This record gives sequence, structure tokens and C-alpha cells, in this order.
Amino acid sequence: MDGSPISSVVAAPNPWAWRLAPARLRLLLEAGSAALGGSIGWSALLGAIALRILLSPLQHTWDSQTWWNALAQMGADPNPLTAIAHPYQSMRAMSDLAAGLGRELYYEYWAYPPGMLMLWWPLARLWTLAAGPMIPHFAIPDTFTAAPFPPLLSFLMKVPAIAADVITAGLLARLAGRTTARWYLFNPYVLLVCLWTFDPVMMPLLLGGLLAAERGRWTLSGMLLGLGGAVKFVPLLFLAPVCLWAMRRSRTRWRSAVFAAGGGAVAFAVVCLPWWNGVQFALAFQAGRAGGSMSWQSIWNALGWWQPLADFRTVHLSLSAGIGDLTLSGALLVTLWLTWLRQLDLWDMSLALMLAYLAGSKLVNEVYPLPALALAAICLARGASPARQRLVLALWVTPLVFALINVPFWGFVVSPAEALGLVSANGAWTYYQGYAQTYQYLSPALAGIGVTFQGACVYGIVHLVRGRRTEAGTRLGPVLAHAV
Repeated sequence: MDGSPISSVVAAPNPWAWRLAPARLRLLLEAGSAALGGSIGWSALLGAIALRILLSPLQHTWDSQTWWNALAQMGADPNPLTAIAHPYQSMRAMSDLAAGLGRELYYEYWAYPPGMLMLWWPLARLWTLAAGPMIPHFAIPDTFTAAPFPPLLSFLMKVPAIAADVITAGLLARLAGRTTARWYLFNPYVLLVCLWTFDPVMMPLLLGGLLAAERGRWTLSGMLLGLGGAVKFVPLLFLAPVCLWAMRRSRTRWRSAVFAAGGGAVAFAVVCLPWWNGVQFALAFQAGRAGGSMSWQSIWNALGWWQPLADFRTVHLSLSAGIGDLTLSGALLVTLWLTWLRQLDLWDMSLALMLAYLAGSKLVNEVYPLPALALAAICLARGASPARQRLVLALWVTPLVFALINVPFWGFVVSPAEALGLVSANGAWTYYQGYAQTYQYLSPALAGIGVTFQGACVYGIVHLVRGRRTEAGTRLGPVLAHAV
């Protein structure tokens, strides 16, 4: 508790609200509430939640279409098993259509595990029953579109991400101190990710899994990472450093590593098996899609600016995925070997692996660096160095600047503006056509940002495997303040 009047008001249990709650659940929730308020501060915590609620109507342009269509398809089906299968089936059908028309190999729709669909299905069903059917609408690939999301629905679908941000901040307060937790809650890039997508939902599971491994609870660690992988695939990567850490620190190292890996596999399978065909297709999409965005492969787009009459699209589609497989697998394997050779601790090893994933990926969307940012903040608070300060700065400033140019920044207001009747879809498209004329001249700059970002990730890996902590175990607020 921070002793402020608001903390005493919020922390005081309401006997009427808790009367029917089981005693253990009541004590657990009260303890969790007090821990969050005490570790972060009630004023900061409530301010961060209020800010996210205020920003919740904002939506990414193309992704708003994905979320709307997924909710619309699930809401029309009262059976959750078949309802959650609909987005996967539609992605396969739309991909066949896009490939048949010669536009793309895949249609970019629901290319994720089913964990978030399971959380959203009750909301989709209740909204459909209360407000009527939601009509799906699919745009042609590579066109500008934004679904007119009602502000209330936009907020409700982001409640899991807002709650996950709060829990992540609580874990950061425990692992790196109050200043780091507050910095994370109010960081502009973290706010952008929360209003954009559901990546924050995997973060408590990821950090919780690593914390469990640090305490030697190997099965729990694997299960948390497996559940995180059922939301987004990325947490599954961290089973590798957890198993290596078990091999180094556990007395029964093989048994502990098997328990960690087995726990992750079981947790992931339990969630995903009912829709395994769809998950496999999503994995195929991730493996086969062309590279670009915030990676060096964005150079393909810049080549079109350099040679306006040349068509690099066919070469891009045919070479991008294969090159990406080589760079990603090479970066991950080399980094794991170096971290094992240099005997990095669990957190440094995990950060290095996440940086290798970002450095080797053919496609790095702006929201992907979120786990690396949280891990880098933990490592910085535990062991300060100027190199780590620069790394933290690069991990949030670079994707934020890239997103504001690439989306672009005004694109986030199109969806709520359409829902409120302030702009029509045709009007937004006309405005975007004007912006597209200038965007072609920005492609070299965006390619430069992508190369710089992946270079910063390589720099971070080199620092981790070669450097040493200058102030091991520190939790100094001013250290992190320099990286803001």
C-alpha cells in the first residue's frame, strides 16, 4: 500500500460484493489486489487503466477487419467448438481464392492459435444476442480498410489485454522494481500495442513461466509457456532457454528439462488440438508469407522506388520465405549455442533468444518487440550498463516511429470515426490514396529503420554474450529513467 487515501478506499473489501465468494477465492483476490496496489501504487495503476480505456476505441486498420470478422463469425454460432473453427475455415477459403486470382499465396486473416478466440467467443455471442448479428466483410488483399467498431465493443474486446498489462506490470514490479513497472504501464509503445492487438495477453504467461523456472518449478514453467503459446506462438520459443537452464541448475537436470518441455507441449496441445487443422494452416501461413515490415527484407519495397519500372514482386514472393527460414533458424541456433557457452543466466538467455528471433525473422511487425522490451527492462534493472540502456531505448522508440509512419498514425482513428458516422469508408479510402502517393517515397526510409532495428537486436545479442553486469542486482529507478 502507498498510504494514499485512494489506496485505502480501493483496498477496502466490500462485504456485500464478497458475501457469496468462497473464502479462499476472496483471500486470493484481496491479496492480489493489495499486492498490485502496493507494488505499483494505486494512483499509477488506476491512471494506467483509465488511459487504456480512453484509448480503447482506436483500432489498427487491417487488423480491425480481422477482429470484426472473427467476432462476427463466432457470434453467429452457439457451439464454441464449431464457432472457433470458423475463422480458420474462412482463412483457408479466402487464401484459396487469393491464390487462384494470382494476388497472394495466403489471405491474411486469423493466423494465430485459438487461445484468444476462446476468450472472445462469449463476448461475441453475447454481443450478437444483445445487438443483433454482425456482418462479416472481407477486403481484397493489400487494400486499405477499417471495420467500423462500436466503441463499447472495442473496449470489451480489449479488456483481456488491459488486464494482462496490469498483471505484467505487477510481475515487473516484483522482478525489477516499482519504477520499471510504472515505466512499462505508461510507455507510449506499450500503450500502442495494447490498443492495436492482443499480444499483451501472452506477456504474464511468458514472464510467469520464466519466473517459475527461476524458482525451479519446471512443470509449471512449461505449462505457463505452453498456455502463452496458445495465445501467440512466441512464448513457445522460451521452452528452449528454460530447458537449458534446467540442465545447468537442477540436480535432476534431464528429468527437469523433460518436465518443462512436456508441460509446455501438454498445455499447448490441450488448447489447440480441437482446432489443430486450423493451427497447422496458420503455421503454414507464418512460414510461407513474404517478408518485410520492420526487417531488412523491407528493402524489397525500397527497390521498387529505386527502379519504378521493375517488377520485384515475383522475386520477392519466391525468395523471401526461403531466405527467412535460413536467417531465423541460424540466428536462433547460434544464439542458443553462444548463451550456453557463455553461461548466461535465465533472463539474459531469454532476452538474447528473443533478440535473435527479431534479428533473424523475415517479417517483424511493430508489435513483435513487446516481449523483448519487457525482458530488456528486467535485465537493465538487474544489471545496469549504457549498452542495455541503449537497447531498451531502441526496442520501443524504433517500432513506435515505424508504426506512426507505416500504419500511418491517423489510421488508428478511421475505425471509430466510421462507427460514429464522422467519415465514410469511401472518404477514408480517398484520403489514403493521397497518402499512398507520398508513401512510395518513404519506403527507403522505412527500409532503413528496419535494417537499423535488426542491427540493434544483433548489437544487443553481442553485448549479452560478451559483456558483464556492472551493477549486478541493482534496482535503480534512475538507471531506467535514462532509457526513457
